[in-house]
Amino acid sequence: MPDAEEPAQHIPDPSDEACPDFAGTAYVPARQLMAQVGISVDDMVKAMRDGWQVEHDQKMLAWQQEQADQDTTEGECQCKKAEADARLAEEKCLREEEQRAMDKKKPKLTRMVANQAPPEVIQGRISEYARDKLSKLGFVEMNYFTAKVKKEVSLYMKTVADDTMVMVREDSESIYNFVPVAAGRAQKVHPNADL
Repeated sequence: MPDAEEPAQHIPDPSDEACPDFAGTAYVPARQLMAQVGISVDDMVKAMRDGWQVEHDQKMLAWQQEQADQDTTEGECQCKKAEADARLAEEKCLREEEQRAMDKKKPKLTRMVANQAPPEVIQGRISEYARDKLSKLGFVEMNYFTAKVKKEVSLYMKTVADDTMVMVREDSESIYNFVPVAAGRAQKVHPNADL
């Protein structure tokens, strides 16, 4: 059995080999030796042809086995390559799908019209008080989302500086916090039925 380090020797295809002419002039010395022993020329030629045929059959079997091993190895390599290609295609598909999902999550910017001034009043602004309540997952009355209150908030935001702070007492009497004025001022609340 050859070592793993040595490359396997390639067996040439023996199917094209022809049986030598043992009755020819190249084998005269061998025939003379056999005649001295008492073997006839016909028996010697037949024995040599039979020996060559046995050796040729062994070479053919070895060559066929080598071809079968190569086919098996090539088949395994092709299977592994096909599996690797399928795995790469699946990974590429997953990456593309993730990229599409990421692209969907990206905020879409509205088209900007050139030479148009920005609006002077931001429409639909809710009060900081309502925004603060929403961020704390608290209950916010519907009144804060009406157009009238949003308009009041927009005007109020223009009159109060953003950095103006007011001290507000929390639920317990001993804790005081500084919050923006807009967040501490509640709008006039109306029942939802009156909206």
